[in-house]
Amino acid sequence: MSQRSLLLGQRILVVDDDIDTLLLLTFTLEECGANVSSALSASEAIKLFKELHPTLLISDIGLPFEDGFSLIRELRTLEADLGWQVPAIALTGYAGKEWRERSLELGFQQYLTKPVLLDALIEIVIQLLGPSE
Repeated sequence: MSQRSLLLGQRILVVDDDIDTLLLLTFTLEECGANVSSALSASEAIKLFKELHPTLLISDIGLPFEDGFSLIRELRTLEADLGWQVPAIALTGYAGKEWRERSLELGFQQYLTKPVLLDALIEIVIQLLGPSE
């Protein structure tokens, strides 16, 4: 299977206040065939989440105003009301066991630290979503 088609048809929402990281992740995921939407803040992410119903969320924890933990709590509440759940990856510069545990407890399925290894990210995305048919 070619790299270009690994994530064909998947709708991924990437949330990060660092524009360089946002652009890099968007480009990488699009190169694998995903349809990527991006947000610079939690409030923008919530709006896009409701509109697009993504198949995966990748979110930074250290967002301004409302952090990634607040975002995942709000999205999990929203999902419960709507009857669906989207897998989520926490992406953060905060390393350590306590950050990983908190991320997983609050509803993220995976936890990655920055700088992220792009091949590792793609592998985790594929594990969470499964390859497209």
